[in-house]
Amino acid sequence: MPFTPVESSIGGALLGVAVSTHLLAFGRVTGCSGILGELVRPSTKTHKSKSEKTWRALVVVGFFAAGIIGFLAYPSFPKPLDLPMRTYALAGLFVRENRFSQLGLIESNK
Repeated sequence: MPFTPVESSIGGALLGVAVSTHLLAFGRVTGCSGILGELVRPSTKTHKSKSEKTWRALVVVGFFAAGIIGFLAYPSFPKPLDLPMRTYALAGLFVRENRFSQLGLIESNK
């Protein structure tokens, strides 16, 4: 796959605008784990309101839709990474423990 700095920069700028807009509008940083976590198991902060659930559900639907559209447009991309299992395990350790404890999947040590 060729290096495409212009297209990559445009994509990064679009993501930056989207995240900044979300921060300015809602006072929160956009993060996949937080969006999905609050959709699945809302905290008292979100008040389980319909508007909160709606925008979170639409973001999750957008994630899947983008993946499907990308696969249909470029069926050979993405190719699986040829990395050792220890690399994936190490990457998994960087996932925030706090999110897993909030979802009730692990006990928090705090």
